[in-house]
Amino acid sequence: RQGAIEDADELSPYLGVIWFTGDRAGALTSVQQNVLTAYLSGGGRLFLTGQNIARTLGGTPFFKEVLQASLVDDSMASRYVVSGMAGDPISAGIAAFGLNGPVPQASPDALAPAGPKAAAFLQYNSILGKRYAGIRVDTGTYRVAYLGFGLEGVNGDAVRGALAQGILRWLKPSAAALKARIEAVPANERASLAAQAGRTLGVDSDDPDTRALRSLIDASREVRRTVNFR
Repeated sequence: RQGAIEDADELSPYLGVIWFTGDRAGALTSVQQNVLTAYLSGGGRLFLTGQNIARTLGGTPFFKEVLQASLVDDSMASRYVVSGMAGDPISAGIAAFGLNGPVPQASPDALAPAGPKAAAFLQYNSILGKRYAGIRVDTGTYRVAYLGFGLEGVNGDAVRGALAQGILRWLKPSAAALKARIEAVPANERASLAAQAGRTLGVDSDDPDTRALRSLIDASREVRRTVNFR
């Protein structure tokens, strides 16, 4: 959706959020930082993408403690090639790419992980030393994948799609995490989360956690019918 989001309740019905800031400094207000912090504290998943995010947020608790990132360079030349990192759960095997795609990036950020649960997953091929283009965070409660550039800048449809799929696959909650997330809200408010969870399940998945989640999804659907037709 477009427009301001200034209440955590607007995000709570969603298992995952993609937040695109474009290239505008100041695109995340202090209120929105608080909204995202509250959402993530409840077990959310966030894909944050856009150049110049760090320029505005670099000194904030949200940037340092939630995104667990630090700013190395707020205007990396777009001529630098970005590549995946061997063994990484998101980017391993992704071909190197430039940032002169459909919407060329004028000032992508170079980042570094700055917290105990943060790790880099994309790097600039630069002679300047370690310059990272993507940071992922997994606290056990929430997950964040943060790109220091806009996804729309990735050159090549195939590699752009592979990167997006890798991020979304990594952000996908486990069956146990989905069950806990649904159970954390009142029974009559579970229908939206249950419907999203149902779409994430593999057809052939039949482990105990998945069976328990399926039972909860079915029960949540029954509650929704009861509420809707009472």
